[in-house]
Amino acid sequence: MKYFQFTYPYYALIAAETEDKALAIYEYEICDSEDGVSYKQISKDDVIEKWEQAGYELHELVDLMQEENILLIDEDLM
Repeated sequence: MKYFQFTYPYYALIAAETEDKALAIYEYEICDSEDGVSYKQISKDDVIEKWEQAGYELHELVDLMQEENILLIDEDLM
């Protein structure tokens, strides 16, 4: 599994097998922006750090990291 951090137009961490799948998840679930999106691939350690910074328990992340999924999302979208 690979991990992608999106920062524009909305923040999201997404787990996906490929970059294309991560983009598809973002565009379908978060935002399909005409201005494009800004993102980069990050490490598993970076995901763990971001998860802990958000104040969530680490054991909750383990299952999420195994599937293609949104791991964190901009609180403005909730």
